[in-house]
Amino acid sequence: MLCPAASVTPGDILVADPIDHGVIAVDPVTGSQTVFSQPGLYGPVDVAVSKTGKIFVADQYSGVRELDPRTGAVTTLSVGADFEPLRVTVAPSGDAVVLNNSPGIGNSQTIEEINATTGKRSTLGIITIPNDSPSIADIAMSPSGEVFFSQPNFSEIDALDPVSDTVRLVATGILGIAGLAFDSQGNLFATTRSGGLCCGTVLRIDPRTGAHSLVTSLTTNLLMASEFLATTRSGSIVVSDFSASAVIAVDPSTGAQTTVTSGDLLNLNAGIAVYAPEPGASILLTAGALAAALIWRYSAAL
Repeated sequence: MLCPAASVTPGDILVADPIDHGVIAVDPVTGSQTVFSQPGLYGPVDVAVSKTGKIFVADQYSGVRELDPRTGAVTTLSVGADFEPLRVTVAPSGDAVVLNNSPGIGNSQTIEEINATTGKRSTLGIITIPNDSPSIADIAMSPSGEVFFSQPNFSEIDALDPVSDTVRLVATGILGIAGLAFDSQGNLFATTRSGGLCCGTVLRIDPRTGAHSLVTSLTTNLLMASEFLATTRSGSIVVSDFSASAVIAVDPSTGAQTTVTSGDLLNLNAGIAVYAPEPGASILLTAGALAAALIWRYSAAL
């Protein structure tokens, strides 16, 4: 059993590991790993961080959980018999937005908003599952409030407008499409597991037109099975590669890749996030700890 060892600091990379039922914190500079979450998670498959420093976990078998950044203590935000969260992201409001794999509505998956204070669930959209096989791999919230989702069964990316309850096709023909993430400037990035190519890749996607281009090189590629990804405040990309049990950093400008960390505590790494609350916005860190963390992490790592 994993034993919790540390709190998190701005700049730390968080990785959900469903096999060992924990969330691992990775130092972006040294690559050192520590178990951040306290016992109480049963199937953590994704993690997301709000601008105020709230840490949400999609705990597949026990709802949406929240972790205290100071201690890793686990609390339940929302749970239900018809609730099997597979992915989690954060709305502009700071609420959690999840992909529910078992909403009890025929052959469907739902995208739901979870109030960050009360845990109340609100359905944003219902996505029909063809052939009773889960079709959505990941979700990401755009700055404008659209929920983008990837569908590897159809090699496409779609976007749900929660206001009009409409879905538009963003991009198609992307074999092996998996993870999605926006950076702070509204740029959309995606991973492919292999897509018939030699290895995993990172793509840049125009969220308006769907035009996409390769970020990573196929000749010098550290990615084996790039599953999910996140972005740092400076725009760098970090990828959770489950096949290599590694976290790979990718420069979005050059495609250059470096291994941040691998092996050790990482067993079957799934969802990934960067703990980067807005400076001064975290309500959970002391002023001294936040100041020290910002000086070190933002200057050295990001």
